[in-house]
Amino acid sequence: MPIITARAERWLELTEKTFTFATYAHKAFITAKGKEGLELKKEILLTLGKTPIIKDQILTVEPNECLVLTCWGHWTTLEPV
Repeated sequence: MPIITARAERWLELTEKTFTFATYAHKAFITAKGKEGLELKKEILLTLGKTPIIKDQILTVEPNECLVLTCWGHWTTLEPV
């Protein structure tokens, strides 16, 4: 039983982190400034996926597998405002 409880707690923790990230990442990406902002943007992009490409001022990222399920297959781009 303790193994099942630990596993459930881990899933809950990962779910909470995922929803927290989904809630705040876009605003953090848009408002990030300076050298620290670049590091934050890099961290956000690496969390989202791999192979970030900027073409015609539009950023696309190959999403991590777990995020495709989290986002129900909807693709989103982070574009300059």
